[in-house]
Amino acid sequence: SAVGYDLLGQVLVNTDAAKRSFSRIVEEDLFIPLGMKNSSFGIDLADQRRVPASGTEKSSTPMTPLLLKACNEYFTGSAEFPAGNAFSTIDDVFLFTELFRGRGTTAGTRLVSPALFDYAAQNHTGSLTNDGWIFETEPRGMAPFPAHFSLLGGYIRGNGHVFTAAGLTASPNALAAVGGGSTGFLIDPERDLTFIFLSAGFFTGLSHLERMCRLNDLALATVND
Repeated sequence: SAVGYDLLGQVLVNTDAAKRSFSRIVEEDLFIPLGMKNSSFGIDLADQRRVPASGTEKSSTPMTPLLLKACNEYFTGSAEFPAGNAFSTIDDVFLFTELFRGRGTTAGTRLVSPALFDYAAQNHTGSLTNDGWIFETEPRGMAPFPAHFSLLGGYIRGNGHVFTAAGLTASPNALAAVGGGSTGFLIDPERDLTFIFLSAGFFTGLSHLERMCRLNDLALATVND
């Protein structure tokens, strides 16, 4: 949840020996070591690289105007919001995903041990359903689906014919991450595939997960293994 990520960000700040801000910690301990030169938590509203979030009438819900206002007006260069307000390029996100492909190490930089990474990259919720979406699945008559939460901020595909942002055809150990209503990536080591999606088009709720499910399956369909 957004609150959960914000709390984790505050834990980082509270335990940092150098007493740095959250954005400074991420810049110095993650972005710079990985060579992510065009990434930051927060960016000035006037920065020409910034792409405003938008939504169409068809893809909007009652929450959409509020979320768009937050993205386009309140997520400034000085805003500290670990659950969002991250800006990047597709090249930088690819550098980040290589950390997953390398089991915690990429470009000579080791941030997590392989043993700890392997432990985190599992389904840590078993067969528990993702109750966070009941408010939307029940009105739609949609069957509950398993959470399959990893400890890496994303979903593990797992087995079975179940709804998942990773796509129906991803390998069981594939990891899918979904951000807000406009971004996502899939890492499928077994298929040797990384797929990244960045968009300014905001889809609220399950519609974005459904979009990522379809796009990930399309990307997987291009692989000849």
